[in-house]
This record gives sequence, C-alpha cells and structure tokens, in this order.
Amino acid sequence: MKTEALKQSFAKHGFDAAFGGARRDEEKSRAKERIFSFRNAAHNWDPKRQRPELWHLANTKVKPGESMRVFPLSNWTELDVWTYIYLEDIPVVPLYFAKERPVVDRDGTLIMVDDERLPIEEGETPEMRKVRFRTLGCYPLTGAIESDATTVPEVIEELIASRHSERQGRVIDHDQIGSMEKKKQEATSDAAIERCRGRQGKRQRAARRPDRRGREPGAVAVLTCGSVDDGKSTLIGRLLYDSALVFEDQLQSVERESKRPNAPRGGEIDLSLLVDGLQAEREQGITIDVAYRYFATPRRKFIVADTPGHVQYTRNMRPAHSNCDFAVLLVDARQGVLTQTRRHACILSLLGIKKVAVAINKMDLIDFDQEKFEAIVEDFASFAEPLGFDSIVAIPVSALKGDNVTAPSAHMHWYHGPTLLGHLETVDVTPEAAAGPFRFPVQWVNRPHLDFRGYAGTVASGSIKPGDEVVIHPSGKRVHVARIVTADGDLEEATEGDAITLTFAEEVDASRGDVIASPDAAPSTSDQVAAKLIWFDEEEMLPGRAYTVRCGSQTTTATVSALKYKLNVDNLDHVAGKTLEMNEVGLCNLSMTRPLVFDPYGANAETGSFILIDRFTNATVAAGMIEFGLRRATNVQWQELFIDKGARAGLKGQRPCVLWFTGLSGSGKSTIANTLERRLHALGRHTYMLDGDNVRHGLNKDLGFTDADRVENIRRVAEAARLFVDAGLIVMVSFISPFRSERNMARELVGEGEFIEIYVDTPLEVCEERDPKGLYRKARAGLIRNFTGIDSNYEPPERPELDLRTSETTPEVLAELVLAELRRRQVV
Repeated sequence: MKTEALKQSFAKHGFDAAFGGARRDEEKSRAKERIFSFRNAAHNWDPKRQRPELWHLANTKVKPGESMRVFPLSNWTELDVWTYIYLEDIPVVPLYFAKERPVVDRDGTLIMVDDERLPIEEGETPEMRKVRFRTLGCYPLTGAIESDATTVPEVIEELIASRHSERQGRVIDHDQIGSMEKKKQEATSDAAIERCRGRQGKRQRAARRPDRRGREPGAVAVLTCGSVDDGKSTLIGRLLYDSALVFEDQLQSVERESKRPNAPRGGEIDLSLLVDGLQAEREQGITIDVAYRYFATPRRKFIVADTPGHVQYTRNMRPAHSNCDFAVLLVDARQGVLTQTRRHACILSLLGIKKVAVAINKMDLIDFDQEKFEAIVEDFASFAEPLGFDSIVAIPVSALKGDNVTAPSAHMHWYHGPTLLGHLETVDVTPEAAAGPFRFPVQWVNRPHLDFRGYAGTVASGSIKPGDEVVIHPSGKRVHVARIVTADGDLEEATEGDAITLTFAEEVDASRGDVIASPDAAPSTSDQVAAKLIWFDEEEMLPGRAYTVRCGSQTTTATVSALKYKLNVDNLDHVAGKTLEMNEVGLCNLSMTRPLVFDPYGANAETGSFILIDRFTNATVAAGMIEFGLRRATNVQWQELFIDKGARAGLKGQRPCVLWFTGLSGSGKSTIANTLERRLHALGRHTYMLDGDNVRHGLNKDLGFTDADRVENIRRVAEAARLFVDAGLIVMVSFISPFRSERNMARELVGEGEFIEIYVDTPLEVCEERDPKGLYRKARAGLIRNFTGIDSNYEPPERPELDLRTSETTPEVLAELVLAELRRRQVV
C-alpha cells in the first residue's frame, strides 16, 4: 500500500479509498488499525489519532488529497481465510502450495532464487527444497517455509498444527523493533519498495461468514479496560501465554525485547509486549490505542480488545466499547476503584454492556489479602448499583504471576469462584437484537438494469420473509416483500446481521437512508431528539454549532440545542453545564435539519446510535445514544403561507440576499456595511443591517463571549437573517463571527446564491492601532477575556466571495466594490 504507483493513482484519479486484505492478527501494529483506516494527504497513518469506529458506523469523510485504506478482513485470521477459500472453492495461486523450489538460506529465511534479478550473495548455494509461501510480499523480502501441503485441506491441517506465525518469513519484520509501524507512517520514499501487508496465523477453527462487524459468527468480543497501569496488556499476554497460544517466533521476539536496556522488568519476560504494538507504547510501557488479539480454546473463540487507561487516550477505547459483548474491568488492588475505573463502568452501562467481570489485579503486591479484595468489591458494587448491570463477577488475579487467570491460584485458597478464562468460556453473551421488531436501513438502491430494482442493506434486528408486509419510513408507504436476494441465491428468511437485497411486489420509491420496518412496531420519526453524548474531541462541544450526524445509513445536519446535564462519573450526579469537554458525558437535545428514523438506544442499539462529525475537520467528535424523540418536534408544523419570498422580493424589484461581513474587531466591517446600506437606500433598495454590538443590546443580551456563547450568538443572528431574506430584503450582517462552522451554517440556511461572504481582511496590528473602542488595550491588559485575535482564535474564510483590504483603500471604494458585485449577480 506504500508504492509510488499507488500514490500516483490516488493523485491522478482522485480515489477516496483503496481496499486491502490486511488483518489485525498479522502483526502487532496491524492490531491497532481500523477497518476504515484514515491517511492524510501525504499518505501517512497516525496511530494516535485514528477515527473511532462505533457500532457499525464508519466516518469515511475525507478532504481533497486525503484517503482511506479499507480492510474488510481485519477481524479474520489466516485460518479463517483458508477455511473460507475451501468452503467457497476459490482458486489460489500456486506459490501458496508446496513444491520443489530453488532456495537459499539467508539469515534463517528461505529466499527463492528462480529469478535472475536476485543476486546470489557470497557463500550462498541454491538448493532444492519442498517449500510454499504463507504470505506473498515484495521480492525478495518474503521468505518461504518448508511444507508438504499441496492442497487447501492440507494447508488448513498444517496451520492448525503450526507453532510459528504467518510472518516468520517476512524479512521486513526482522529489520528492527516497530518496523511495520514505521513503514506505514512513511510519507514518501525515492526508492519505494512495495511493503505489502502479510498475514499471520492462529490455531483456531473458522466459520463460514463474518457478521456485520466483520468477525466470525460465534466469536465473543471481549474488552479489557481500567485505569492506567492496571495491567491490561499483561493480562491479555498472560491469557495467550498460559493457554499456549503464542507462536514460538513471537515468544522469541518478546524475550529479546524484554532484555533490552532499561526494560521495565529487568530482563524478566514482559508479556504486555505481546499486545503493545506501537513503538511509543513499548518505550513508555503504556497502551495508546486499542489492540485486538485473537485466540481460541476448545470451548470458545475470542476477539480481545486491549484498551488504553490514560485519560488522554480514553477516546481511543470507544470503538471497543461499542462493539464488544462482554467487558473485563481491571482494578489495581493497591489503588482500588479510581475515577477512570468509574468512567469506564459508566460508559459500559451507557453502551448497553450488561455483564462485566471485575478483575482485581496485582493481588501478589498486597500479599493476596482477602479483606482488601472484598473491600474493593464492595466499593465497586456500591458505585455500580445504579448502572443496571445484569451480572458483576469479581475475580482476584495476578496477571504477572498467572494466579486465577487460566488456572486456580495456590495463594488464594479463600477464593472459590471461577478463573478469568473459565468465566470467559461460560458467560452467556447471546444477543437480543434478533428478538426485536424488523428493522432494515437501506444502504443502496440496487438497480443493475431496467428489469430489477432492489434495496440493499443489513438486517439490524428481527427477521423477514417473502410475502411479509413492511412499511418504508419516513414516507409511511406500505409494501410487501417479493424476494430476499443474496449473492448465493434467494433466502426464505433473513435475520439480524444478514446482508441482503429486498425487492417489493409493489412499485415504490425508496432511497438510501430510509428504514424498512414491520408494520406492527414502527420506529420513531422526529427532527428533535434527546440523546446521551460521549464527547471525544479536544475542542469542546458547542451548543448551536452544526455537526454532521450519521445514524445507520441516514446522514443529516444537527445542532445541540441544549445541554440538559453532565454526568459526574465519581458519584453519577447530574451536573449543570453549558458544554462538554473531552471524555465527558451528558444528556443533550439535538435538532436536525430533516427528520431522523430511529428507535431508543435501549430498545435497539443499531437504530438508536449515531456519531457526530465535525464538518470542517471531519473528525468524529462524539458518540450518541438516543433516549427519545421530543414531543414538540411532532406538535409544531410549518404553516403554509400565501405570499412567499419570491412575491415579496418581486414587489421590491430586487433579489434578496445576505451580505455577511466578517473580520476582526476594528477591521472596518460596520463602516463598510453602513456605507453600502446608504448607497443601496439611495438606489431605492429595501435593506436591513444586523450589527454585532446592536444585537447584543436586545436579542442576544443574555450571551457572553465564551466560544459556546459566540456560537449561539451567530446561530440566532443567522436565523434572523434568514427571516429578513424571506421577507425579500437585502440584509447586511456585520459580526466578527470567528468560526467557519457557524458562517457555513448561516450560508446553508438560505438558498443557493443568497449568501455572500465578505472577508474584511485587516491585519491584527492595524486593528490594534485603530482600536476605536479601546477593546484591544483592555484585552492586552487582561481586563477582557476571550477577545478575538488576542486570546480567542479567529478562523479566516477559506473561499469568501469578496476579500476587502481596508488598509489599502477607503470604505467608500470598498462599498462600491460590493455594489458592483451585487450588480454582477443581478441582486440590484
């Protein structure tokens, strides 16, 4: 994925994404990568700032030059792939099968030498050996393995018995610690070599098809979470190690790393290194991003997500929270229940995870003290009682020593419960979605030719059969299912998780974003909802700011109209507030630009969950769980008016529009707008001017100058400007309006061509020199806080319709330039 040819293809054709076959099990840094993996304009991968993947929702928005790498097989293993090949009878290239081939042994790697481009090094003698390739990569960076497997079943048998990972033959993995991670982060290379991503095997049994999250049916997704240094990575490493699920070459690599200078355990094997795959994680001994590990016992198959404990990386763990079946919450026996412990417990409850194991770790450091263990259990149980967990099982463990991880401890005879692995193998995690009413979000209208029209998607809950009556929301049209079409033929019934195409007996119009549901249990439809928000972004949530909301296949624009309360994670109290900071949780009212079809999250997580996306940075800023629709959204209807905007404007002989003057305080916005309005008035035009200071004497007198108040200030003014445009007026808006997001929101409130952004481009030093109201002097003296240009940011327009430079000419000349633009647009 790093070839110059690939980058050139992106540059030439403007592709948004490239699909690849990489898997998380193949290499430790791969275990950190998202299914939809974002790359910046230089094709770099930043593991510290990956986009969360929450529920089945993916944020695929990219700016020009940016792109995605999509890895649909992320949650498969090497054995899964080969089993699927066998079940589907897929042809395979001969290099994957054993055959006599000429090879040389180069530093323990068998390099095939059947190509004249590969020079034989001094002392090497080619010999014929029966070998095959487990992974194919760049020549000559990929080695072969000795094998007798000449058929797919023989390959599967060989993998089940293998004691080495798939990447044992990858030369690049032996370059240095973290080599794969470094290669993915490289932007350019003059001598670029294709470093394709290989595959790494595990001794597991595979099933037929992945579920909606890209994992095998029957696989249990478990996450470990807790505070920093609670021992999460060590615990997972211990599970793998004691279950004999670590390949010999992986173990040798960990043993080498454990003996490096300044190793934290003084040369003793550090099992956390089996999980911590990023260079920064190994250097600091912390977990920065979620790592996925795959293993199986005779009783069950597992996908285990190791999540960060540091507060600053808490947002990186949300994908594992929203996609897991069960959670292991670690507590350091020395520290007890901490704020981060409580925060994780709150998030688990909010996301509907009802069964939790509380692993009290590092019992060896408190001499396996029963009383301390029971005190911690009582403390957590008291805190968690209002959270509504169905099951909390406390297990005393020592991840470092192995006590009660896979086998009962010899040091805690007083404990009679299960080991951690024993509990994971037996806990019931049967999903409830299949029992709910039928929900089918339409992802795509499938129309390959004139004789076929189908609606493709994945069943979110319930089941459907041909002949069943369904309702299309939000239109409310009733139709009957004619066929359930799949790539393998028609189905007699489809259930939760099935990817299908529905056809209807009646001719009907449906599109992406519609939700098809059973007629006797309709979802809710509303453009206003109350929802719990978990805020991820470093920039605070600002009520009134417009965000993109993605709920299932529905996408629209939403604003947070009110923050009802914030949740105090220490005591679960409801706290008043105006905004949400990173990692905070709150109940908010949201207002959408068009109605949303949904179920309450508690009834259906698939149709009751959503993400919020910043419309300029494209960052996923929040996860949302809908509580209910707001009643006033259904009670308030648009009143049809006899006289419309066109009639009002026609009577005045003009085209209505908004002239939005933006710039720093003292830039000259109001002076130019005033001058322009005088000229328009002289021409007989009907105008109105909204000035920042004047509006704060009345409509916005309750607002201050925090970022949240500034956003609300512009939201109100934008709505007022929209009403003036509807009245047929030419309205001049003179506000600093420092944020691009709000200016763009104002633009979207009016029609195409009715918004003219005018950037009054005056340097800060000129504005300070003018300082007509003495505000800069007060701000520099610390008497005014949050003053734009001094201690509050101003975001200049990126593509304004007009750019006026007041330091170069007079307001009268600039007003004439604006008037000329209005004439060019036939506004006047």
